[in-house]
Amino acid sequence: MAKQNPIASSFWSTHRPARSDRPSLDRDRIVAAAIEMLDEDGIDKLSMRRLGSRLGSGATSAYWHVKNKDELLDLVLDATMGQVPLPTDKDWMAALRNYAADLRRVVLSHPWLINVFGSRANLGPNALRLSNHLLGVLYAAGLSTAMATQASSAVGAFVLGATMTEAAWVDLKNRSGMTEQQMEAAMTEFYADQLPGAPHLQQWWAENDASFDDLRRRNFEIGLDALMQGLSLMVSAGGDGRPRHRRTPTGQG
Repeated sequence: MAKQNPIASSFWSTHRPARSDRPSLDRDRIVAAAIEMLDEDGIDKLSMRRLGSRLGSGATSAYWHVKNKDELLDLVLDATMGQVPLPTDKDWMAALRNYAADLRRVVLSHPWLINVFGSRANLGPNALRLSNHLLGVLYAAGLSTAMATQASSAVGAFVLGATMTEAAWVDLKNRSGMTEQQMEAAMTEFYADQLPGAPHLQQWWAENDASFDDLRRRNFEIGLDALMQGLSLMVSAGGDGRPRHRRTPTGQG
């Protein structure tokens, strides 16, 4: 028995147009409401029943447009990817830097995104449009397919890895209802009371004069600088690690 193609059977290959005979509700409204709920309460509390209640239509009407929660997460992931602007820079390093900064901004605006990135195939039209645009910039700059793959993948992986802990902190702050200053005071108390045997950590905390926001941003920028310097050296040296497998273009062979 032939194995089912997991990509061909994904939402983005099998999705159907929304039914036009239900004018009171459409997929865009459902996705927008789902993003609002996720921003407020996170993934665990998102359900089709609660979504239908928020829309004032009941879960049955929501199911008319979106099959289940998995399909809904595919949609909200791609909707948020649409919030990442296409870089306008012709310089490939500037384009990747701005892409990284914008992706970080979007993730920190929606901290739950980190969990969705880890569970969904990011194959929606906005994600593909962004990937295609970035590859176009890299190809126009003369990067080979191998270098373009390594550069774009490395930057994407760096942003998601760096923002994982940032998003957790933002989510904690949002759920606590505290201000940034109140969270910093709480951490000062925590380090003093709970970690008396960690003098180096206490020194690190005491000597950091930046706010949490500034510290996280500075750490991100330093890490991104180091990554971009490495990519620049790789490209200047000609790079390596070319994929040996060449895929047959669609419709051939």
